[in-house]
Amino acid sequence: MKRYRKLIIQSISAYLGFVTFTSATILSDFSLFTFGDVRISSQVEGNSFIGGDLTQSGTFATRDFATSSTNPDSVVIGGDVSGNFNINRGNVRYGGSILNGGFNMNGGGSEINDTEANVTAIIDPIGAEIVATSNFFSGLANANSSSIVANNTLTINGTGSTFSVINLESSDFTGVANIDYNLSADSGALIINVAGTDIDFNSANFIGSATQDATRSRILFNFFEAETLDVTRTIEGSVLAPGAHLTISSAINGSVAVSSAILNAEIRGPTFGRNQDDLGLPTIIPELANFSLFASMACLALAISIRRQRG
Repeated sequence: MKRYRKLIIQSISAYLGFVTFTSATILSDFSLFTFGDVRISSQVEGNSFIGGDLTQSGTFATRDFATSSTNPDSVVIGGDVSGNFNINRGNVRYGGSILNGGFNMNGGGSEINDTEANVTAIIDPIGAEIVATSNFFSGLANANSSSIVANNTLTINGTGSTFSVINLESSDFTGVANIDYNLSADSGALIINVAGTDIDFNSANFIGSATQDATRSRILFNFFEAETLDVTRTIEGSVLAPGAHLTISSAINGSVAVSSAILNAEIRGPTFGRNQDDLGLPTIIPELANFSLFASMACLALAISIRRQRG
């Protein structure tokens, strides 16, 4: 399935060459977005948009980080539900069926079994924007940034008043014991583009200002090439990896946007808190009718490809 998941991401990426960039990223408004399935045994603090099935058991929506959304749905699920899940705030909306278990609506919200088409209409535009945002960041050169390794600590410096960009390899995080950020009080967001397809984030601890909400809400790791991302050390900052299957056994303190996920640890706040003015970036608003037509054609082509592979 990895081959087909990658094909879908590449197809969306190709389509987005024709999409108009008009305003800012929406990463501030959710803790978790996936194109596909989520298996959880932990907690996601903020809003969640899950494109596929939700399985096992966990807790959602314990905090409200949204900065602009008025959507009362704190959890949106595109597929089926199997397991027991606590929804502590807002509504849950799902497009599939409850195969077993269900929801404990602890916050007094509603449980809405919607049509698959309606849920897809919510999730698809967000997914298109996420892919385009990752592509946009990955094409940026280093700006207002530097990095240094001293005393077994990797320090990443960002000095831009709007935003800073630094381009690193996944190997740059290997062999260091600590990671710290050096941002001034008036610095904007720090975008950390990380190249590499199969990434294990397992060696370094974040220290100093990296553990403070005011800093980590300005940090975005863009794993733009990743197909797998395994996290066994806490990440301080948000994670953008639209083509990657994520497995975590240690927390991520920020927004997370990935292809699919196994969550054995928490996704906590704050979300990526920089808005349009801070980033100097546009938000992608696709022409939804054209996008829906493109998506239908891509799915048809994918189905034909799978049949040929099986044949």
